[in-house]
Amino acid sequence: MKKLLVLLLATVFALGCFGGCGGIGGTSEDESGDEIKISVGISSSAVENKLMRQWKASYEEKHPEIKILLRNISEDYTSQLMSYQYSPSTMPDIIWTTDMQHMKWSDEGVFVNLKSRIERDTADDAIDLNDFYESMIEVTHKSSRDDGIYFIPRDYNRCVIIINRVVFRHAGFTEDEINGLKDDWDYDKLMDVCARLRTAMDNNLAKDYGVHKDAVPLDANMDLSASYMPFLKQFGGKLVEDDGSINFMSEANLNAYGQIYNLIEQGYIAHQGNKNSAKFTVLRAAMRIDVRPNVPALPNTSKYDIDFLPLPLDYVGVGCSGYAISSMAKQRVSSSPYNKTAKRTNEDYAYDFLKYIVSAEGQKIGAANGNIIPVLKSLANDESWTTYKSASLNHAAFVSNNGEDFSMNVYRDFTPQQAAVIIVNMGNTIAQVIKKENYTDGGAATGYAALKEKIGTYQNNVKNYRAAISN
Repeated sequence: MKKLLVLLLATVFALGCFGGCGGIGGTSEDESGDEIKISVGISSSAVENKLMRQWKASYEEKHPEIKILLRNISEDYTSQLMSYQYSPSTMPDIIWTTDMQHMKWSDEGVFVNLKSRIERDTADDAIDLNDFYESMIEVTHKSSRDDGIYFIPRDYNRCVIIINRVVFRHAGFTEDEINGLKDDWDYDKLMDVCARLRTAMDNNLAKDYGVHKDAVPLDANMDLSASYMPFLKQFGGKLVEDDGSINFMSEANLNAYGQIYNLIEQGYIAHQGNKNSAKFTVLRAAMRIDVRPNVPALPNTSKYDIDFLPLPLDYVGVGCSGYAISSMAKQRVSSSPYNKTAKRTNEDYAYDFLKYIVSAEGQKIGAANGNIIPVLKSLANDESWTTYKSASLNHAAFVSNNGEDFSMNVYRDFTPQQAAVIIVNMGNTIAQVIKKENYTDGGAATGYAALKEKIGTYQNNVKNYRAAISN
């Protein structure tokens, strides 16, 4: 019965998304003409659409025999991929994915392992994996025991601290002091800055400019796994135990939670009760932990003058999105007259397009939008992205080597279903960690009894899980 329901759901979903669109589903595009057609399933966000249309236009200009057809992927990524499995004819040749989403589909054969293709490619435009940030290659594997390349990363998203210089000025910092923040920037200096901002905020120095008692120095963005996971590790917590189990209530994790809560007690970050109001984007925080894709959406008013600093932790959250080639692309051979002699598969043409996206030229096109950092180390200082908004900004913070890259697919050695459950329950645990009410019993003095009572349910949900640990 369950299998039948899944099949019906996938069928209905496929009809809803693809009916009346013609060809391989999503948005309706002109599929006429003799060109070789390659379909690309992309995130439905406006940012993603703009980015891919730029790559499409540039590539088609260079290769008039190719037509790239864009198909929007539903926000419910899992249901969309399930629909592709049950209706393979609707599956695009290329599918957008992320470091945290691809493992299930890579493991089930929906995404093609590109490792051997990359290794045997000797063309001038061959992908050079040595030019990619190492952490971005690691996340393309489906487990720590695997070395396959199941998608091509298109960007390098590293957490940084975004500051609002306007708030700093009204808190009493001079221009020289603000400019000098990046010098000898470390965790201790961050805490000193938070202390100084807290004093200014408690004194309500400039309520209209974010310096008031209801604000916090740092919007720590604790609903973002790339933020809270590195903090846990910084404070000695363990996301996975040595035996492969999950223990949200281990002594090490409880102590780490206590140190996170200490930042709340000092008024440096917001507790759960007011975290939605203590936000950087509404002048209730002087700093924010975030990633490059969110920079273009920051407020653009006279009360915001942003700059960037590295996140001064031993471990810094990183992630990426990118593009996988589907198993169906291997089976498709275009009947276009342009393919009559070569008889190449859609996988071949799809791979050529992905090579262009991660070429220096393609990466510069994407980076100019301001929302991605090139995945190529050779472009770490390239003006295509380091002049966005202003060349005077500390763009180098996004590629700083101040801390070890820490990827968010830390649970990849569990089954995909288990990993999804762990992530949800880990997030729920953190939501309790940053609630003041869970420490009214004395916190550490009582062994965090109140907190343990609140997170016990989340621990029970994962207590029997074990990761497949590599030897």
